[in-house]
Amino acid sequence: IISGVTAVVVAVQGVRAARQAVEREMMASLDSVSASLVSSFESTRLRVERQLLVFQRMLGELPSPDGTMTETGTAGEVVTVRAGETILNGNTSVLQRMRSYTGADPELIVRHNNQWIRAATMLRGADGQPLTGAAVPTDDFIVKTLDTSTAATNLVYRGGRWYAMHVRPLKDDNGKIFGGLTLQVDLSDDVAATLKYIEGSTVAGFGSMYALTAGTNGTAEFLVHPTYKGKLVSDTPEADRPVFQEIVDHDAGFIESKLTTDDATQFVAYKTVPNWGWTVAATGAKSDFLAAQYKQIGLVVALLLISGILTGLVVFARMSFALRPVRDVVAGVTRLGEGDLTRDVPTGPVGSNNEIHIMAERINATRVRIAQLAQQMNATGSQVAVATTQTLQALNQIGRGTEVQSEAASGVAAAVEELTVSVSQIADSTRGANGFSKASGTAGEDGTGV
Repeated sequence: IISGVTAVVVAVQGVRAARQAVEREMMASLDSVSASLVSSFESTRLRVERQLLVFQRMLGELPSPDGTMTETGTAGEVVTVRAGETILNGNTSVLQRMRSYTGADPELIVRHNNQWIRAATMLRGADGQPLTGAAVPTDDFIVKTLDTSTAATNLVYRGGRWYAMHVRPLKDDNGKIFGGLTLQVDLSDDVAATLKYIEGSTVAGFGSMYALTAGTNGTAEFLVHPTYKGKLVSDTPEADRPVFQEIVDHDAGFIESKLTTDDATQFVAYKTVPNWGWTVAATGAKSDFLAAQYKQIGLVVALLLISGILTGLVVFARMSFALRPVRDVVAGVTRLGEGDLTRDVPTGPVGSNNEIHIMAERINATRVRIAQLAQQMNATGSQVAVATTQTLQALNQIGRGTEVQSEAASGVAAAVEELTVSVSQIADSTRGANGFSKASGTAGEDGTGV
């Protein structure tokens, strides 16, 4: 029983330890990918920040408003921004020169009518028209950064391509933010190589990886996935969406899940990559990850059970041998219980410290005392028997004396009876004499009369 319980505990703890080992291994794989992406981002950040400094040197001076207004694309009249003598509003030549030198695309952003507009840009809309004068969307990284008045670098996803973008706010002579310079570098090829690496990665020998962008309410997009690549979370089966959304909403974690496309329960480890905003996940069948551990646990459990059985048999044999004197003691005690006080209970060697042998010696001492007491009781019984015999003899003599007395009493009674008869006869004679006397008296009286 103890071996069985131990085996169960070992099995449970083994499965738990195996699960934790798989979790550590999967998270280690994600940490490796995350560290690689973070390192790539840091090198890219330094690159775009240096290139923006290059662009500022190309301008000669920091851009600043001159207090006038200039026609700027679809926005109309916008505050004029100069770099030295060069007006930057709608000026794409200086931007094109920067692109030709470095491959980066700079922009000038200006505050206008409580909006941030593109005062100088080489971007074009879906219709192919320049976006000069167009307002920057309020959820764009540019707007969020300028609203905080702090320079920042991040990765942005536009038109199916990835860019590293650096945004630097610009202040006027009064220290007020009037606009900003941005510079973006196309990283699509680098990102594609990274995604290909993630797609081909194997985790812990069995699992695979996939990646999603950030997003809420099902708007996260699958960058890598064997089934949903290029689709949104909202495009997946409704029953699976909570699992994917949980992965996107949390920074890191380890869960078990079974999606509609899965044949078995899956382990899923996930981690959000800083700066990139991606969530990288590793997944694989639970049974595959734990197959080797199950075999090891089974082997350990089997060894425990076998060793438990062997130990039980050895203990049984040893106990049987050790308790053999007990059976002899029990037999001796049984004889004592049946009244046989003639034989001792078997004992061990003289001076033995074995508790069984000591107990047998105590039982034998008790048997001797009981035998002595029985002998004393037998002697006393004999004396009582003699006294009883004498008492019976005395009683017999008393009985015989009583019979004699009874016979004497019977003689006395007969004599008394005879005396009573004699008295009765005398009385009768007396009455007769008395009658005769009366008759004689009467006759005398009669004679006298004559």
